Amino acid sequence: MPKNDENLKPTHEDLRHQIDRASLYEAVGEAIAGWSDIEDSLSVAFSRATRTDLHIATAVLNSANSFTGKERMLRYGIAAGKQLWSDDERYVLEIDIFSQCLKRAADWAHQRNWLAHNRINTASTGGVYIGGIVSPRNNNNNWKQSTLTEQAVRECTKSFNRLSIIILKVPFAKGLGTLETLSNKASELPKI
Repeated sequence: MPKNDENLKPTHEDLRHQIDRASLYEAVGEAIAGWSDIEDSLSVAFSRATRTDLHIATAVLNSANSFTGKERMLRYGIAAGKQLWSDDERYVLEIDIFSQCLKRAADWAHQRNWLAHNRINTASTGGVYIGGIVSPRNNNNNWKQSTLTEQAVRECTKSFNRLSIIILKVPFAKGLGTLETLSNKASELPKI
């Protein structure tokens, strides 16, 4: 086969498909990194909830080998802290924010698992790009379709990033008004 054979050159659709595929892989990578930011920010929440040095809190929280384990540990830390420091208004407000964020992260954990453990489909049918994350299993969660589009993946990333930013802003909040604003932002996090 000669090197200049016209049949070997990529068509416009082939080039578009490569671009869409790269964009989808980028979106998935950003979403997984966003989830990692959530898990990292939980150390800050655990440190604040238990009033423990951040390095120690991080080591203790990371001794759990799953998100579920970290979630339980943080819930127990929050419960203990509420008993010990319920008279500290700032502490109570911080804990409220962390509780809201932890609840939302727990709600979103299946999305992270879905992104991490399902197949990336970059197929094209009849010249129409149909890429996305495809689950070979029956889907009984909040996502009713079996293919998650790149746009939906990007929405996950935005939500993941918003949650971790809220958690990380809490320790630096100046005054109860700022904490109340963060609490409102935490309550407005979407269900994805």
